[in-house]
Amino acid sequence: MVWRGSEAPPEPETLEPSPGRIFERTIKSEILGEDRLVFVYLPPDYEALKLLGLPVVYLADGASWDFANYVEPLIRRGELPPFIMIGILPGDYLGDPNEEYNRSLDLRAQEYVPSVNYERFKLHERFLLEEVLPWSEENFGASNNRDERIVGGFSNGGVFAAAMGLKNPNVFGYALPFSPGDNPVVETDISNVNTKFYLTVGELDEKRFVDATKNLADTLSQNNITNVFEARVAGHDNVMWREEFVKAMLWVFEN
Repeated sequence: MVWRGSEAPPEPETLEPSPGRIFERTIKSEILGEDRLVFVYLPPDYEALKLLGLPVVYLADGASWDFANYVEPLIRRGELPPFIMIGILPGDYLGDPNEEYNRSLDLRAQEYVPSVNYERFKLHERFLLEEVLPWSEENFGASNNRDERIVGGFSNGGVFAAAMGLKNPNVFGYALPFSPGDNPVVETDISNVNTKFYLTVGELDEKRFVDATKNLADTLSQNNITNVFEARVAGHDNVMWREEFVKAMLWVFEN
């Protein structure tokens, strides 16, 4: 059960996509040297639209599976245009789950957060740019127009989304970092970035997530990078991220 306070925003409508429009695939990555699971969401009327090159959101942590039910009704009503979501799962935790967590053994942290293991982070960046994007464009008609490419994620995935938007402004027109807990700006000149950012964080989240998100918004503003920063009464949770994703996508297609 999800508790909503009297002043909470109304709970959004959800609708499950029809069978066959959300599914999983496996990408055999030569760059990472292993297979990666990907969740694909295709919008209503996809078959009639796929040759046009549809806008696409690349999401960390396979989040297309979480967000599909939330965007489906808006696309059906015409409040959002049809778009594809590609949710990519990260690497595994290599440590013993019965022992104390060791971040250096967490491939997800290494691949998403540049300060943990920059070489692994760079490999994962190459995997996204050199393997996932071409695969999505060839197999599903995802747009290759940077203004129609969005990258998003939450928590460590939010750090990765921010880093991709800052490091690859020629590739991604929009970045949606939700509750990032670390600095994504490592060995990156952001003085000429024109990617647009939508950031959000829960005010009840741990201090490091709140501070990191606010600091990132301040850094973007100081460098004249277009950004929206939203804080709401919430924690580090999927309910907030799902609802903010809808707001973020409405903002993307208005800008």
